[in-house]
Amino acid sequence: MDYKYSKYNYCIPNKHGELLIYNSYSNRFVKIMGTKIGDIQKSIKNFERVSDLSSDEKDCLEQTGIIVPYIEDESDKLKIRYQEIVNNGTLAFTILPTEQCNFRCRYCNEPFIKKSMSKEIQDSLIKYLRINIHKYNRLDVAWFGGEPLLAADNIEYMTNSFLEICRAYRIPYTANITTNGYLLTEEMVRRMIKCHITSYQITVDGLESTHNFQKPLAGGGDTYNTVLTNLRNIRDHIKTKMIRIIIRTNITKEIYNQFDQYLDFYQKEFGDDERFSFFFRPAMDWGGETVKDFFDQLVDDDVMKEVYKKILDTEKLKRFDSHRGFFSLGGTVCAAAKLNYFTLEPDGKIHKCSQIFDDDFDTCIGKLSKDGKFIIDESKHAKWILERTSCDDRDCSFGGNCLSEFCPKLRINGIRKKNCPHEKKYIELIMQILDLDKNNYVIVNT
Repeated sequence: MDYKYSKYNYCIPNKHGELLIYNSYSNRFVKIMGTKIGDIQKSIKNFERVSDLSSDEKDCLEQTGIIVPYIEDESDKLKIRYQEIVNNGTLAFTILPTEQCNFRCRYCNEPFIKKSMSKEIQDSLIKYLRINIHKYNRLDVAWFGGEPLLAADNIEYMTNSFLEICRAYRIPYTANITTNGYLLTEEMVRRMIKCHITSYQITVDGLESTHNFQKPLAGGGDTYNTVLTNLRNIRDHIKTKMIRIIIRTNITKEIYNQFDQYLDFYQKEFGDDERFSFFFRPAMDWGGETVKDFFDQLVDDDVMKEVYKKILDTEKLKRFDSHRGFFSLGGTVCAAAKLNYFTLEPDGKIHKCSQIFDDDFDTCIGKLSKDGKFIIDESKHAKWILERTSCDDRDCSFGGNCLSEFCPKLRINGIRKKNCPHEKKYIELIMQILDLDKNNYVIVNT
């Protein structure tokens, strides 16, 4: 059989002269070693027909998606992939047990209007799940806010019922939480572990001075030392290996100016604990009034590239589990583009987008009724899931992953342009960082 190099390949040599390849359709990472590196790199960039490879080499590269049958139409494959991703049988909730928060982060767009979810609404959601869970093959819950741990009792109450229902139907249940970490004491972690929350994303914005400036308490006051103490207690006293702590940092100009010290400090504190990983994003303008006084601290793509270069050069904080997760099956397809993904506000309103609720763009598609029904405006819902045209670049090498649907809000707003997700912008740097962990790459000797 004749083969060609896939249109969804990225390739770059690493500092050892080996060739790193990422295929965005198979989401596999391959490292080529040996004498054919130059020829393979040239062939990939020119989408050439495969030649001068042994049967074993072809087999390995075909299994990882680097080469495909010559007659294959790779664009057509994406139509099937899109259906697999958008309707994969998973029911996924992002639940805001409260919109209140004990922080007032300078880039936050939350209005902090709605209080904790009432027991009536919690019971309605439980009733919905009891009625409908038989339609799905798993339940994924993300606890969000506001600060969700302000409503820890709500999390426990709903989780107990979720677990009971999932056990009855033999449906897998997973849960994660995004928290500012201020209330995440050792006792609270143990409570959340009982709620089967295994993944914790905690934002730590740099070192003490920048974190306290960017993430002060709602009534004024510092937060850094409390969050850091909680992280250290998890490291030292929570022994289970079943949890994952993601330290997220929203990069600003001030954090970048201290980034060398940041790397040294967090490598020393958490670099030896494999449960801790690191996740970097630029601080963003998500709307609202607060961020308007913070514009001068926002960074561009060039600064973010320098952040990744520093990580690569120092080989510190090399556990990039969240970034690795993006390079999974449809890893950068927006969750809001998926059929059975819903965000629930404390008042029972149902949204698709989990980031923007109260702006001029109406993301609300329905509400939760008292008798446990989702009353959905199907016309609004359809706009989020029936197309994949957030991006007009149909020949993009990253299209096998994002499927041109990294932000359906852009599409619904009539914005169709090559406005690519961060992972594509930094793909070559992230490929090299992931190479620091040898388990990420399939080795092919030529």
